[in-house]
Amino acid sequence: MSLIRSGTRNMFSPINPFSKGRFSLLILLTFIYSITLSKSIKADDFLDPLVVTASRFEQPLSEVLSSVTVITKEEIQRSQARSVSELLQGEPGVEVSTNGGLGAQSSFFLRGESSSSVAIFVDGIRIQPDGFGSLNNTSLPPPQAIERIEILRGNSGALYGEAAIGGVINIYSSAGSSGSPKSFVTLTYGTNKTIDTTAGVSGRVGDTKFNVTANGTNSAGFTPIDHNVFPSSLTNTGDFKSDGIGFGVSQLINKDWEIGLKERYQDKTLDYNANIPIYDLGAHSRTISSDTTLFAKASLLDAWFSQLDITHSKLDYQFTPTSAATNSASDTDSLNWSNTYEINRSQKVTFGISYSDQHFNDGYGDLMYRKSYGVFAGDTLRWNKFDFQINARRDGLQVSQPDAVVAQWNTVNNTTSTKFGATTGLAGIGYHLSDELRVSATSSMGFRAPSVGEYFQGTVFNPNLVPELHHTLESAIEYKNTITNTRLVYFNSSTENAITYNDQFNYTNIPIMVNHGWEFSERANWKGYRLVGAFTSQNPTDESPNPSPILRRAKQFGSLDLGKSVDAYDFGAKYVASSSRTDGISFYPTVPTTLAPYKILSLYAGYKYSEEFTYRLRLDNARDEKYQLAYGYNTAGRTAWLTMIYQQK
Repeated sequence: MSLIRSGTRNMFSPINPFSKGRFSLLILLTFIYSITLSKSIKADDFLDPLVVTASRFEQPLSEVLSSVTVITKEEIQRSQARSVSELLQGEPGVEVSTNGGLGAQSSFFLRGESSSSVAIFVDGIRIQPDGFGSLNNTSLPPPQAIERIEILRGNSGALYGEAAIGGVINIYSSAGSSGSPKSFVTLTYGTNKTIDTTAGVSGRVGDTKFNVTANGTNSAGFTPIDHNVFPSSLTNTGDFKSDGIGFGVSQLINKDWEIGLKERYQDKTLDYNANIPIYDLGAHSRTISSDTTLFAKASLLDAWFSQLDITHSKLDYQFTPTSAATNSASDTDSLNWSNTYEINRSQKVTFGISYSDQHFNDGYGDLMYRKSYGVFAGDTLRWNKFDFQINARRDGLQVSQPDAVVAQWNTVNNTTSTKFGATTGLAGIGYHLSDELRVSATSSMGFRAPSVGEYFQGTVFNPNLVPELHHTLESAIEYKNTITNTRLVYFNSSTENAITYNDQFNYTNIPIMVNHGWEFSERANWKGYRLVGAFTSQNPTDESPNPSPILRRAKQFGSLDLGKSVDAYDFGAKYVASSSRTDGISFYPTVPTTLAPYKILSLYAGYKYSEEFTYRLRLDNARDEKYQLAYGYNTAGRTAWLTMIYQQK
């Protein structure tokens, strides 16, 4: 996808209650209201949950300097989302595009950066990109199997290495507990004959902890291709099937040592026949992903905690023989060693190493390799009214394609190999004006190296392609009491040598891309009312001599979720809105089009029948809004979902 600037002015519809002026007023009123509320209500995890992603160790959200959102298990269940992309739509700084319905490829854009500039982790294991740097969302577990999600927005390269530019999405699946074994079941039935089932059991027997989770989805789907855009496309329903299992077992050697094994496997099949000129997917595509991890946790000293993970990941794309697309595969071996040392209650240091070795087969006879390593360290300190954080990291990468002979390019490479490297850092400071009010600022650097596909593919070999270099400045003001957590952030980022796909069918660097804007987030809980709000105003711009529009990035977007709990019942509504976006067929980036603004209203209700059984009902897109997240691809209209949740006590 091109990193190009919008040539169309993107504004909300004048009748939209999320229009820029009205929503700015709402932000101001909400902030003033929040700091005048009573402090008599006890805070809970909804307002100040523990966060790991921002510093690589647990700390309350109120102590985090970076911009972080936590989506809790309760919120995930209330959303009744069918995919992680549905779950993240409307979050601060996060935009989603989807090429169809369930099972279709989705892209995540954080802080206006490209979809290749985000790091996604599942249970601490990084989802590896394919040969072209694209993240495979089909590797992600279904929402029903997720315990919580942490979203770290902004440049995070100093913590997580290459390509963690827009931010980090950290997914924690349902894991084993230290209590006696307990089981759970989630069953959903809804529109398009969709049936979702997730079931599992976890607990501890003696010195052994374990968890097993199985999931399955079947859906008749809906027509993914917009026939008004592609009249020659074939009609199909987007039938989707997915089955998966997650397994984990660990043994407590003593009070200081634990060793274990984790396994994730997901098999997804999608009927998806496009028959679009140049771009064609087969009538039957299958994606199989798996991760196998050996891990060890140890308290080496009273203040020193260490964890080692060794993982083998595999990803296979399979298509019907009649498809223009070809089977492809990737294998990754990775090692991660992370450490936390607590100097005292106010100061902790982190350090560690990471390594990965990836093999790619693009299905056209090209074998490509990518090796990377990282060494990192960080220090977090609370002193009087100040919070400090500093992180540094050194990364190195090597991409190679041995014995590559591509006749149509007239290029012969005998084990061509290129190395990239960068040193990145982050420095942040916060000051508590009072117990409830804090101001903060951070400065961070990051980079993204060319993927093996970008470096070796295209109409010509790309030996002059260089890494992207990123720099971000961010300042924030945050107010938190026992009722509300309100945060307003200004960010300003720049990208040198942004990698883009040009109209000569070739990857190239553009000199500079910038983005600046505001993020507002609000979480409040008062007398049974819940309020979760988000608004982002940004301006991604290509400042090269011949600028192009930035695809699929809106200038304003946000969401508002208001709910109420009364005894065993809860009910509410969620509103998600976005301004217009520029898009175009990826093979013709010089012919952009405009995706219309959208405003999606969803209604939900729940009933807690007993301590173990809960029933939920949700009506998504209640007004049956017609909109697109990617040019030429349909989105779901009005849908209804009924869910039964069982959690053994």
